Amino acid sequence: MNLKRKLLVTALPFAFCVSGLAHAMTLKIAEIHPAGYPTVVAQENMGKKIAEATKGELDYRMFAGGVLGSEKEVVEQVQLGAVQMTRVSLGTLGPVVPDVNVFNMPFVFRDHEHMRKVIDGDIGQEILDKITNSEFNMVGLA
Repeated sequence: MNLKRKLLVTALPFAFCVSGLAHAMTLKIAEIHPAGYPTVVAQENMGKKIAEATKGELDYRMFAGGVLGSEKEVVEQVQLGAVQMTRVSLGTLGPVVPDVNVFNMPFVFRDHEHMRKVIDGDIGQEILDKITNSEFNMVGLA
């Protein structure tokens, strides 16, 4: 599953959550990378698709370039509900879910295909389950 599809699948539940609201809701998306960076562009595209799919009932506002703080600070804001979505590196998750640190070690994967097979397979799902059941509430690995 490619990144765009994962982002859309990740965002789809938001569309169903707000279908009964009388007014528009704005998703705050925080990112440490600057505007124009591939992950920022992907999240902006996802935001546009969400707005289209919900006929404007759900909109988004991108906060790129770390304007809301570091990854750790933004994760805390997500936990408090001040920010609805972010993308963080696994290094941020390591202190809470130590198993993710295996992905930060050098030479764990032979090549990109091997990495995708592990992340999209049973091992990736096991680690994702540990993250989801932690205080992070993560919904996907990319």
